[in-house]
Amino acid sequence: MTEDAGHRLVGLRALPCASNLLVPWSVRDLSVYPFGGYWWPFNPSIHRDPVDGTWRCLVRLANYTLPDGIPHLSPEARVGRAQTRNVLLTLEPTTLAPTALVELTEPDGLPRATTCTSMGLEDLRLFRTVNDGLLAVGCALQHNLEHPNRPEIVVCRIGNGDPSARVRPISSVTPLRGPWGFRPQKNWVPFDGTEYVRLLYSIERGIVMAEEGPAPGSPAPVLPKIPLPASRQIAPGGRNGAEVRLLGRPIAVAPPIRGATAAVERHDELRGGSQLVALPDGRWLGLAHEMTFSQAGQTKFYWHTFYTTDASGRLLERSPALRLSGKHGIEFAAGLAIDETGRVAISYGTDDHQAWVATTRLDAVLQILRPVR
Repeated sequence: MTEDAGHRLVGLRALPCASNLLVPWSVRDLSVYPFGGYWWPFNPSIHRDPVDGTWRCLVRLANYTLPDGIPHLSPEARVGRAQTRNVLLTLEPTTLAPTALVELTEPDGLPRATTCTSMGLEDLRLFRTVNDGLLAVGCALQHNLEHPNRPEIVVCRIGNGDPSARVRPISSVTPLRGPWGFRPQKNWVPFDGTEYVRLLYSIERGIVMAEEGPAPGSPAPVLPKIPLPASRQIAPGGRNGAEVRLLGRPIAVAPPIRGATAAVERHDELRGGSQLVALPDGRWLGLAHEMTFSQAGQTKFYWHTFYTTDASGRLLERSPALRLSGKHGIEFAAGLAIDETGRVAISYGTDDHQAWVATTRLDAVLQILRPVR
C-alpha cells in the first residue's frame, strides 16, 4: 500500500527558491526489519539494472535512529558504538514491492580500527559499470588505521553468491585515498552504466574522480596546503580517462521545456545523493541534497534539488529546493532510477528511521529544471 498517494512535491517557500512547485508524487514505505526491531532502515538506494531491467534497492540498517532529530541507540548496542548492516532487496517492477531480501556481507580480513565508533559500510549507492558489474559506493570510517573515525569513500564490488542463500558477499572494498582525503569524504555521486567507475566528487565544481584519482581534464579537487608523503599521493591518468561508454537503455521521454533562462538562486553547496542516470539527449540526471541547522542549532534540516550534468560532470541545470516529505527534518535521497516508460523512482530515508520510495514522471521533473549560469 502506498502512503499519501497523489501527494504533491512542494517547493519550500521558507528557503530561497523560485516558487511552490507541483510534481506528481506517490510514496511507498520500503522499511524492512530482517534483524529485529532495534535495527532501523533508512537511506535506501533504488536501482534499475541497465543490463536486464532488474529493480533492486540497497537498504542501510543501523543500531541507532534519529526520530524527530533525537538520537536513540539500540539497547543491544555497545555504548558509543554505532553499527551498520546492509540488505539488498529485489523489487517487483510494477509496484516496487520487495520480493526477495539478502544481506550484503563485508569481506573478511580487511583492516579495521578497533577504536572506531562507527562500524560498517554507510549510505551505499548502487550502480553498474560495463567492466565491473554491480557495485556500490559509500562511506566507511573503520578501514583507515591512520585516521579512524574519519569518513572516507569506498567502492564495493558485489559478488553473485548463491541465489537461494540469505547472504550475498561483497567481494572487495576499495578505499579511494589520495591527497584530497585530509578532510572527511562522503557522498560522491556514481555515474550509472559507464565503462569504468566514474564518480562526481563535487557537483557544483564538476570534479570527476575514478578509482585511480582525478579524471584527466577535470577540475582539481581541494587539496591540503601542506605537502603529503609520496605514498599518499595519486597521480591522474590510467583508465579513468576512458571514454564514457554507456550500457544500452532506451527511455521514452518528452522533450524538456526550454522557456526559462534565468539561473536558479543558490542556497548552499549541493551534496551527493542519488546516482547520475543517463538521459537520451546526453544529459545525466541526479538528485542532490542541501543541509542547514535549525535556528537553535540543535537539529539538521535537509532539502533536495534535481540537477543535470553533461558527460564531463559539468552542472547544467537544477530545480528549486524541494522537500521530499513535510514530516521530517532529515531526508536523504540515495537512489534514482528511470524505466523505459519515463517513470522515475526516488528512494530516500527520513530521520535515520524509515525507508521510502516515491515515483513521478520524467517529463514533469525536466519541466522544473532551469539552466545554471
